[in-house]
Amino acid sequence: MYLTGVSNKAVREVARTANIGILVSKAVRYDRQIPHLPKWAADNGCFAQGDQFDGIAYLHWLSGLQHLRESCLFAVAPDVVGDAAATLKRSRPYLSIMRGLGFPVAYVAQDGFVSKHIPWDALEVLFLGGTDAFKLHPRTEYIVREAKERGKHVHAGRVNSYERLELMTSWGCDTADGTYIAFAPNLHLDNILRWLNRVNSLQQLPFLH
Repeated sequence: MYLTGVSNKAVREVARTANIGILVSKAVRYDRQIPHLPKWAADNGCFAQGDQFDGIAYLHWLSGLQHLRESCLFAVAPDVVGDAAATLKRSRPYLSIMRGLGFPVAYVAQDGFVSKHIPWDALEVLFLGGTDAFKLHPRTEYIVREAKERGKHVHAGRVNSYERLELMTSWGCDTADGTYIAFAPNLHLDNILRWLNRVNSLQQLPFLH
């Protein structure tokens, strides 16, 4: 499934048959469109907000979406872009609170990821974040494989090309997101539909299992 950061009439018309959901955040109020799409996820906004991230406001916003939990794939725990140690420190106080609100928790893997430091039992989803150097490194495939072996859903962030979608799918990622559709909604939606058809068809081939 591909989670887009934009919702318009064209996206909503094909979403239920084309495996398209939406990634919403407090700053971009597409949460009003959640009932019109099959699945959604909640982003924390840390990428844009940095040190200005307001955790209390994020939790308050999430609590207002509890009635939509049934179709929620995950809510992203607070993170620090490109820094695994700082992400662990920022995320840890929120994990049990977010689970208490009833949301599957996504923990963001960042540069410097060390498996033994991760609170695996406190999360349902591993979210591949970080810099491109980390996300595209061959070693990151082993992180995906370990998460899958632990029974976790794996999500790939910032996937805006077919090549990256194919790579993340081949590693075993379940979902991906990107801003690709937002820049030319009609043209790029058609491309996303083709990409999804191709990668989901590839998943049926025996050499990928």
